Amino acid sequence: MVKPVIFILGISALPLAQKLKAGLNGEIHRPDCVGGGDVSYVKATAHLAQLFKQGQTIIGLCASGILIRAIAPHLSDKRSEPPVIAVAEDSSSIVPLLGGHHGANTLAAQIAKITGGHAAITTASEVRFGSAFDEPREGYTLANPEDMKSATATKLAGGEVRVETTEYVAKGGPTHIVYHPHTLTIGVGCERGTSPQEVSGLVENTLKANNLSIQSVAGFASIDLKEDEPAIDALCNVRFFSAEELNAFAPKLKTPSDYVMAEVGTPGVAEAAALAAAGPDAELIVVKTKSKRATCAIARSPVPILELRGKTRGVLSVVGIGPGSGLTRSPAATQALQNTTDWVGYGLYLDLVADLKRDQTEHRFPLGGEEDRVRHAIELAKQGKQVALVCSGDAGIYAMAAL
Repeated sequence: MVKPVIFILGISALPLAQKLKAGLNGEIHRPDCVGGGDVSYVKATAHLAQLFKQGQTIIGLCASGILIRAIAPHLSDKRSEPPVIAVAEDSSSIVPLLGGHHGANTLAAQIAKITGGHAAITTASEVRFGSAFDEPREGYTLANPEDMKSATATKLAGGEVRVETTEYVAKGGPTHIVYHPHTLTIGVGCERGTSPQEVSGLVENTLKANNLSIQSVAGFASIDLKEDEPAIDALCNVRFFSAEELNAFAPKLKTPSDYVMAEVGTPGVAEAAALAAAGPDAELIVVKTKSKRATCAIARSPVPILELRGKTRGVLSVVGIGPGSGLTRSPAATQALQNTTDWVGYGLYLDLVADLKRDQTEHRFPLGGEEDRVRHAIELAKQGKQVALVCSGDAGIYAMAAL
């Protein structure tokens, strides 16, 4: 989960920021003239705007007007915009400004509990009923957000609203709210070189044939031999398992294959991968289905899947940091460094990007030994980690990318 940003303007807000950082597992963004934070910035308005455009949750220990003026030009779609909360420096008031139905109200209540302040919740449904239709619990998706307003109005007027939770496709309506729990996992397998369109088409057709909602799919899974398969890589949120791990589910397979066993070391990929990703109590609800060159199967967990099991596909980004100053660093380089789990590079280069460090693991190398750095970065990526190989200048021009 992305850490919330605790934004401060000066050193007087630092004690409260540190308290919230500890309680919320956040990170402190402070002016470059103030010490003690995690990330520094030069211009407050520009920094807030950039965070907001990146979808970052913002907790501003400042006047609400500062936050409003910084993000106002970038408001567009309340369904996708992140929570923005203003907190008084003395913690007396906590005001959700945006994203009340996307976690801001809940986060404001957490802040109030930590600080002893007052969460100024203004959302009508939350004030009266303690919850809102478009703020489902973690592990659920609201299927018909277009009906949220009418359903809320009906409830506020004292009328009845039907609430349904199902993995199956359900239409919903003005007084019928549908939630899809994230309980399904889809195991996939394919021949080498299968097109992404064939795999995605098989998945879509299988879901449709069984009346299952894509919004209940927590993720996809396959055997680790397919980590470099473009058709599998094109799917979102994929996890991988070794043949040995998949073999543990052999007794549960409905369509085991001696041929598959001989080829990859396990009697089934799609069914076993679906079960492995969904957890030990999962059941197979759709047995292996086939297209010409691909297979898929669907498993269901008895509870929503909050963290998908299995190994992620590793990613290696070669990141050039330019002349070294944060002011001249490209936005793409900044984003790559922030979104990785491991940094590999010459120690001085890692020092130059220390302002972006959160909980990334550093792998420091002395000057020289470029090939050793590259090999180490590749090995980390093969373990499923998100790796940044940090270089000076332009990575392509200065040869690290060529290695």
